[in-house]
Amino acid sequence: MGSKGELRILVVQEYGYRTWLWHYPGSRDELVHDWLSGHAPLNFFDPSRGAYRGKLVRVALAARRTTGLATPGLQAHVHANDDTYLNVDGVTYPGRVMFSTPG
Repeated sequence: MGSKGELRILVVQEYGYRTWLWHYPGSRDELVHDWLSGHAPLNFFDPSRGAYRGKLVRVALAARRTTGLATPGLQAHVHANDDTYLNVDGVTYPGRVMFSTPG
């Protein structure tokens, strides 16, 4: 479980078939604001790179089915611009990925 005031968002990265857990230190409203402004793990090649609040931890692919890992109602998907989104309690917010190469 996360610490008080921390949201845990399951981030599914389609490129590379990786799964991450984003430990976000804020509210749902702040999360949506940061996501829409691009302050989120939105790097196409490696979401752990970039300027965003919190910490991103890679987890096993099987973790997608683990109950209690993420905060209920929160999930993100990172791929191409037409297929990147944050889902908060059933409401979907689009995201814009960054295509910087790993290095």
